[in-house]
Amino acid sequence: MNTSVFNTFSRCSKNVTRVCILGLCALTVSVSVPAFSNTENHQYQLHLQGSNTVGSRLGLKCAASFLTSQNFNNVQKLKTAIPNEWLVRGEKGIGFNKQYATIKIDAHGSSTGFKGLLSGDADIAMSSRPIKTIEYENLKHLGDMRSPMHEHTLAIDGLAILVNPMNPIDQLSTTQIAQLFSGEIQNWKELGGYDKPVSLYARDNNSGTWDTFKNLVLGQRYRLSNEAFRFESNDTLSDLVSQDMGAIGFSGIASIRKAKAIAVSEGNTEALLPNVNTVSTEDYPLSRRLFLYAPQGNAVAQAFIQYCLSESGQNIVEETGFISQNIQSFDYPIDAAAPIEYQQLSEQARRL
Repeated sequence: MNTSVFNTFSRCSKNVTRVCILGLCALTVSVSVPAFSNTENHQYQLHLQGSNTVGSRLGLKCAASFLTSQNFNNVQKLKTAIPNEWLVRGEKGIGFNKQYATIKIDAHGSSTGFKGLLSGDADIAMSSRPIKTIEYENLKHLGDMRSPMHEHTLAIDGLAILVNPMNPIDQLSTTQIAQLFSGEIQNWKELGGYDKPVSLYARDNNSGTWDTFKNLVLGQRYRLSNEAFRFESNDTLSDLVSQDMGAIGFSGIASIRKAKAIAVSEGNTEALLPNVNTVSTEDYPLSRRLFLYAPQGNAVAQAFIQYCLSESGQNIVEETGFISQNIQSFDYPIDAAAPIEYQQLSEQARRL
């Protein structure tokens, strides 16, 4: 993209700025940002709300790279006074011709992104799960949010089941994980581990990661124990699991950090670790997709989404620790239990 989607901003008053995007002008209110060192007000041109899995690292990197692609310099990622909220700001030009662009990212959970679209506060909803039926119905006035024009797969992720690095347990079935999180199994010795009480770490109710875990692991049979600690942030959860000998938790694969991810099996399948190969093929039983949702009509939002889906944007997906949609091939071991005809046909093949 050679032409910047951000055109010149002309100051109309102390608190109101006229924003011109691709020739379309609208009045927006400047937003005071406590993270800046000076007292000047700054406006933001794009507002992303929703998934902490998407926003806390991947969204920040995509926003910064997008502004750089639009020829903005001195691009900065700045924390605000509110946890899990950031500003990505760039500038270009000199003197009276200097322009600023700021992208605001609020990563409080997938459901908050759809609420932001409904209220008009958000331009783009970030989600680590597909849109729910009630959200879809509420947003019909903005378009068909399940159509390719509005629902965009940003990345593929695996829901990593995390334990303390010193925990000798290396694999669990989805049923055993459900029994742990429901409180049916309360000591690791019941699974052949240390004589250590189980402590539970889960994402909060706004989280798409929690929704995915609830649907893929707990299902209709199990309920999360009331003893579980709940968190808004994947990274915070993972860090606390890595410090607690009895802990078990879950996060996106980009937030494994210092915790230990274990192999997961479902039914009679082989237990698999979440990695590039198993998640990209979606063989890993807790694979999922990460999404961006947006109505049509906002030129900056559409340009941002197209950048995220481009090869450059998908390279950022890989750098962040998620699985991109860039096409690649790799060697993939053939299951010895597979039919002999399949083994013969795929012996010299590579997996896409």
